[in-house]
Amino acid sequence: MRRLSTDLVLAALALAAVILLTILAHGAEPPRVTLAGAAAREGARVEVEARVLDVREGGRARWMELTDGAHLLEAFAPPAPRVERGDLVRAQGIVSRGERAMVLSIDTLQVTLATARVVRSPAELAASPWAFDGARVVVEGEARAGMLVGGGARVGLRGEDLPREGAVVVTGVFRYRENDASFVVWVESWTPRS
Repeated sequence: MRRLSTDLVLAALALAAVILLTILAHGAEPPRVTLAGAAAREGARVEVEARVLDVREGGRARWMELTDGAHLLEAFAPPAPRVERGDLVRAQGIVSRGERAMVLSIDTLQVTLATARVVRSPAELAASPWAFDGARVVVEGEARAGMLVGGGARVGLRGEDLPREGAVVVTGVFRYRENDASFVVWVESWTPRS
């Protein structure tokens, strides 16, 4: 009977170790939870899906505020990938106690939908305004007397350079205004729709 070579045995053991580590890595994926669920799991590694409300860049990390439309969660993330207000992200990290509230220390961040790539209608914003509050949006509609109309709804337009009457695409920040209890798009730029 012939003996197995040492190299063959080591190769088989290495392959078995790789397969075992792959199985363990997939089994050890953090649970996907809501932002409210994340805030209740101090010390746990979790995965969340949320919209980025605010981003502030720093030297080695970036501060973000995340929302799922009903809850807020502050987070610290690595400087890459690039993230903007309004982007939908999937983030994995550890929940810890911050100075004011729970904080997610993100180690894995993926942009699932970049907001600047999605052209929305005023009706989409009006259907769930709190989900977009503070987000950078691109909205297409008909500009009329300081409003953007489309899809059976309208939102106010504010800013220095408001679009002329007619079909336009507006880029800006969607915000709630307390003084008149309304949501408006603070216009950053606009172009006529062709």
